[in-house]
Amino acid sequence: MKKLKSRINVLFIDNNDEALDVLNNLLSKDGIEITNFRNYETALNKIDLKKHFDIVIANTFDSSTGWINFIKLLKAYSNSDSISIILGSGSMQDLLYATEIEAKKYFTTPYESSRLADYVQGTIDFIVSTNNQQDSVNLADGWIYSFNKKSLIKDDEAIQLTNNEISFMEALIKNNNKIVTYDELKVYIYKTKNLKSDKLHAIRTLARNIRAKTDSKNIINTLNRIGYKIKIID
Repeated sequence: MKKLKSRINVLFIDNNDEALDVLNNLLSKDGIEITNFRNYETALNKIDLKKHFDIVIANTFDSSTGWINFIKLLKAYSNSDSISIILGSGSMQDLLYATEIEAKKYFTTPYESSRLADYVQGTIDFIVSTNNQQDSVNLADGWIYSFNKKSLIKDDEAIQLTNNEISFMEALIKNNNKIVTYDELKVYIYKTKNLKSDKLHAIRTLARNIRAKTDSKNIINTLNRIGYKIKIID
């Protein structure tokens, strides 16, 4: 297993004791934490929705809407970038929901615990490798964003950012393959699902402030009334 740079959190919602034991045995390493709930009612009552989970493994159980509603709620808070692994009967409705939330993998039940564990292990290795490569990223006009320093750097000059500017930049960088909408940004930055007019104005102000600090209009692209996108320079 590759060296962990920071704690990785795995959420496992299933009542399969064998699978939980296999996961615990395989992933019982420093820096990996597995949280398990046997059903969604318990999960809703006990989970901290603001806790970030790198991997979410969810059983659809009877293919009701409980699981998809829970996953959407989880993603609306601090988990929009979580990797989802779905365990289900293979029903058309399940598959449609899994596609909607961009699930990375779908295992048809009954599934082999060892296969699930192997896939989770590979996913963790991918996360670790990605994190290690992203200490800094190159942006337009010669600017670099440093995750360690939480600042924008050019020609050895570091531009300090506010906490909200940092959240804004990292939301765009981590989702650089798509447009990050205002709805998504309000969760990343303000941890709220209610996008009031003042929050919309505040998000736009963050973009303007970063452009002013860097004297660059090329780092952040605005999609009118939709959101923002950032381009990573290879």
